[in-house]
Order: sequence, then structure tokens, then C-alpha cells
Amino acid sequence: FPAFCFGCQCGRARALSALRTARARSHAPAPVAMPTRAGPVALAASLLVLGATSARRSLGDHDAAEPPPAAAGAEGQVTAPQAARWSWSVGIACGRSPEKPPRPHASLTSQQLCDCGEDAFFVSEPSGAVEFAGVADGVGSWRKYGVDPAVFPWALMGSCYGVSQGGPGSALGRELAAGNATARWMLASGYERMVQGGAPVGSCTACVVSFDKTLGVLRVANLGDSGALVFRGSDNGVVLETRAQTWAYNTPYQLKKIPEVYERFGVMDNNGDRPESADDYELKVSDGDLLVLATDGLFDNLDTADIKRLVLGSRAGGHTAIARALVKGAQKISQITFGVETPYVRAAREAGKTRFGGKPDDITVLVGWVHGRP
Repeated sequence: FPAFCFGCQCGRARALSALRTARARSHAPAPVAMPTRAGPVALAASLLVLGATSARRSLGDHDAAEPPPAAAGAEGQVTAPQAARWSWSVGIACGRSPEKPPRPHASLTSQQLCDCGEDAFFVSEPSGAVEFAGVADGVGSWRKYGVDPAVFPWALMGSCYGVSQGGPGSALGRELAAGNATARWMLASGYERMVQGGAPVGSCTACVVSFDKTLGVLRVANLGDSGALVFRGSDNGVVLETRAQTWAYNTPYQLKKIPEVYERFGVMDNNGDRPESADDYELKVSDGDLLVLATDGLFDNLDTADIKRLVLGSRAGGHTAIARALVKGAQKISQITFGVETPYVRAAREAGKTRFGGKPDDITVLVGWVHGRP
């Protein structure tokens, strides 16, 4: 298998500063399993990199409260303050496509916290009444123009994180007071902040979630073919499932920024989508609900039934174990070149094209386990 960044716990104190200022770098040798102490934004308590020579660690530099009972023994949590009626524990795993070379440490920008290929993610601090998380998938065709496709999605996710750090007098504070701090608002605000700060060239899909810990409401804003699922109950019934947004086969909705010279001379038009084009979803959560938020590398290779089976099989290990199992499962299918029916194959058939087996791609999975009471 190619490199997996399990938990993406890469350079903890320095990378927390990196998200806050978009100016930091850290490096950890691999392969190695590195137990760490979970911080307030610790996405996992260890990093495991397979088949790679380097990795990066991110997020978390303070001790965290013990996880809720349902997450006991699990690796990595984002735990809300005890006063909140609801909380969630979050685990993240990502895997780079085998068709892409590993990224040397020197090639990673200040905002690229892990080598997730061309994927990116963020999770807000566990403070305030609403928490946020998101994933983004860079468009690989930018490589033929000499552009690193990972820069744009990491810039967007870092910008969303920056917005989520706002205090009482900030835009976030005002939206919280007005009850408007939703996933759609975060995606739009993160995008506008990135544009105002000088957006890098590139494009990406994005799926952002907001979790209102007072009302117990989960909201999703999905633009493109990343997506989210929510499982409920002992049988993992699906209570929320997003729909991919595409203009045509293999052409998802995407946020976009092109070089001005390209637009000026008609090399390319700047006809990307806007955050307002995202589809909105809303769910009143129940204790034990399990959110799976992922890039299309998961959904192109695994059906909902496959994802459900892997969730059930790894549930006892906690949220990070589930995220790992989903990345591994999707990566395994992506390596099969013939004889397997995948969502990727079916989508191609519906478009009048012929494809076989799985789809090699970067895969990033965020799993959020909800705890609380009505």
C-alpha cells in the first residue's frame, strides 16, 4: 500500500500554530507508530505511516479531557466542554494514491499538514457552541499546468479553521449570536477569507459540517463529490447521505482560482462554482450517531453497504479505528483492476464509458462519534 497518515497527528504544537497563523512547518520520521497525548484539537493519538519515508504531524499541544465512555480506548478525540449537552469525538485517517509519489518534507507548504496526496481537512477547536470540520479534494489536472493540486484545498481548509477561531467580536461570534453559524456559512466564509488573502491557483471540491452542541443539530454543506454519511443505532441505519454534485462524468462542482494571465488570454475561463452552490443537509442527532465525512476516494470505491460493514466491523476500536478501516478498505478495492463492481464502474457505465475495478485516488476520512442527551 502507499503511505497512510493515520490520525494525521503530525508536529503537534507547531502545527496548531500553523493552522492559527498559516505559517509553520514540522517533520517526523517514518515509518513509526508514535503515541502522543491528545490535545484539544488532537485528531488522533498516534501516527502510522506505511511504505513511506516521511510524514508530518498536526494539531494539538495541550492535555485533553478523558473521552466519553463510548470512545474509551479510542485514538484521538475532539471533546467538547463538559457544560455542553452534546459532544463528539473525531478521528481522521488519510491515504495517498499509489499513483502519486510521496511528498518530500521540503515540498510541503506551510498549510499542508500531512501528505494526504491532494486531499485536505480541518477540525475546529472544541470550544464554543458550534464546532466545524471539513474535507477538500484538489483537482489533479492542475499538474499539467505546473500547479500543485494540494495547495488550494489546504488553503481553503486552513482558512475555514482560521474563521472557526474567531472570538465574541468576530464574524463567527456575530453569527453564533444570531444562530447562523452553519456549515454553509463556514464554507462561504472560509472561501471569502482565502480569496481576500490571495487565493492560490487551483480548485477543489469541499464538504463542511457544523455541529451545534446546544441544539444537537448536525448540518452539512457539500460542494462536489466529497460527501457525508450518518449511521444510527446498533444496526447502523443510514439517517443522512449526501448526493454528489457533478456537471458531467468525472466533472464535479468545484471552487476555483486560475492564473489571471490564463483568463486574460483565453487559455482557461474562471468559471468555477461558488460556495452558495453547495447542497445543504440538516439532522437532529442522537447519542451514538456516527458521522463519516470523506473525499470521493472513499465513495468511488465503496458502496454505502460496504462502508456500513466496515463501520460495524471496527466500531469496537473507536472513531479513529473506524477511519483507518475505511481508508484501508477503500485503498484495497482501489488496487483491484478488474472483476469488481464499484461505484466508479457504475458511474462510468451510466455515462457511456467503460471502466474496470477500483479507482486509485487519495482517500481522506473523518469519523465523528456523537455523545450526548436530548
